[in-house]
Amino acid sequence: MSFKDKIVIVTGANNGIGAATVALFAAEGAKIACLDIREPATATSDPNRLDIKCNVSSQEDAEAAVKQVVDKWGGIDILCNVAGITDKFERVSDTSNDQLTRVMSVNFNGPFYLMRAAIPHFLSKPGGPVEGTGSSTKLPPHKGTIVNVCSFAAVSGAAAGAAYTASKHALLGLSRNTAWMYRLEGIRCNVIIPGGVATNIMANSGNEKFDMSGYMSLKLAHDTMPGIVWPDDVARAIVFLAGANGINGAELTVDQGWRAM
Repeated sequence: MSFKDKIVIVTGANNGIGAATVALFAAEGAKIACLDIREPATATSDPNRLDIKCNVSSQEDAEAAVKQVVDKWGGIDILCNVAGITDKFERVSDTSNDQLTRVMSVNFNGPFYLMRAAIPHFLSKPGGPVEGTGSSTKLPPHKGTIVNVCSFAAVSGAAAGAAYTASKHALLGLSRNTAWMYRLEGIRCNVIIPGGVATNIMANSGNEKFDMSGYMSLKLAHDTMPGIVWPDDVARAIVFLAGANGINGAELTVDQGWRAM
């Protein structure tokens, strides 16, 4: 699939996996809306890049960002929910309401808000829903793609603290539901499940002190991790799923084989 002139939204776009994803789409000639709570390190005059300061945990910010993209370029083709923060590796009995709310707001609410805002623009494209489910049924024209970045913590209870694990399990469930609910309306939703990635997520999460006792209880699982992957590795998987029109409801691991344990 060619991404030339495709309209792409990437959250967490200014560092780590998000920045690597933006670079790959840019190399393919896409028009990219780069959403991030932080300003980009350097300004750009690229007409195919739109930088939007956006706190994805804010419904108002998410909806305003989608509107800004549609107003500028007339629609949306691909939504990549990359932004995320980690927790303090705390067990549920040690997790405060503030910590739970903070992590869920970014890791789950953010993708939810952006998906809810983007999907009506997908559905407004020509071609209606398919009637029936027989083998001769033809799917409608492709209307939109969502790629959500989850985590090994979305499929394991031994990778992070209670808040982060719950947020990524929730995002995985939302993605599966979306893939099924819109399967006959030209919308695909797929998931990336990275293992350990060389990013600044811990530094960017604003946690001054991690719960080392909680981390030590997870150490056995972390000791089985085959190795770290790089943001480019995850970005290539995101772009692959964005262009693979026959794939919907998939969960693609990028983890050096960790999940195969």
